[in-house]
Parts: sequence; C-alpha cells; structure tokens
Amino acid sequence: MKVVTESGRSFVARKLVITPGSWLKPFLQKHFHISVNAEVWKVGYWYYDTCGSNAYEAQFGFPVFIDHSPLNMYYGTPALEYPNLLKVGAHYPSSTDVTADSRSLFLSPSPAIHSF
Repeated sequence: MKVVTESGRSFVARKLVITPGSWLKPFLQKHFHISVNAEVWKVGYWYYDTCGSNAYEAQFGFPVFIDHSPLNMYYGTPALEYPNLLKVGAHYPSSTDVTADSRSLFLSPSPAIHSF
C-alpha cells in the first residue's frame, strides 16, 4: 500500500491501521465504499490532580492499573501525559452508535469512578 500526503511525501507499507473513531462508518463508505455493521462507543477518561506528589509517576514505580468488575472496567496510567495529572478511564459505553456529528467533547464521570 502506498500513501501520498498532500505535501507529496510517500509512505509504503504492507499494512495500514486506520483509527477514525466516530468517523468510522462515513470514512469507510466514502473512501473504500464499504458498509460495516459497527457499534461506536462513547467512553470517557479524566485527569486527577496528584497534588504535586511524584509518587504517581512511572519513574517512581506507579503502575498502570485495571479494575474489571462484572459491569464496568476502569483503568489508570501514571502521570505521563501531563505533569501532576493521573489519568483514569472507564472502558464501558456511556452511549452507543455515536457519530462524528452526535459526539460531544465532555463526559461527566460516573459516580462509580469516584468510589474506585
């Protein structure tokens, strides 16, 4: 497969991974004339202030963590992306069949995440 950018740069690969998110269905239809039966989930993640403690940083041994219950799955990562902010995510749908037009940028954490 060969991909050429707008600036003229070429990239060649045997495989290509495309991650269009909520644009999945229209993207595949427009560019590949493929219709798929896919369900797009709206999931959320939040950042929590570590109050300046470096105990939540990977370099000091803070692990990635996962809590998988029968109804939900939560995960967290050390303060990597942003200084002093611990990332916690919920890997379950707050809504399904989300489209690029219907999605929102903000999602309130479920009460369960605070008890986590």
